[in-house]
Amino acid sequence: MDTFIGRKEQLDRLVGLDGSLVLSAAPWRKTVKGDSGGGCQIDLLYQTKRSVCVVEIKRRREIGAGIVDEVARKVERLPLRPGMSVRTALVYEGSLAPSVEADGWFDHLIPADRLFEI
Repeated sequence: MDTFIGRKEQLDRLVGLDGSLVLSAAPWRKTVKGDSGGGCQIDLLYQTKRSVCVVEIKRRREIGAGIVDEVARKVERLPLRPGMSVRTALVYEGSLAPSVEADGWFDHLIPADRLFEI
């Protein structure tokens, strides 16, 4: 249990939420009856009073540029109150395509070894 708490606190810092009042930090899922492609699953969704942070976690040999579009679609499906800001983070293990970092779409790119101190 202590290990999990330490990792969550580390992730809080890495996404810039340490010291913030986090209302919720949990996986999030939207299902659509008949699954017409309108559902989605978010690995970890932080919620504060005025913002959300979508955290995608990927463990693949190669993580390509398609990850940006994949997470962007998830962000579009979030039910947000007016005035809420959205930040994004990618926690990854594997080789990240240079275009993902160059694109600048993710607010935080976090190699897994940095999070888990491997």
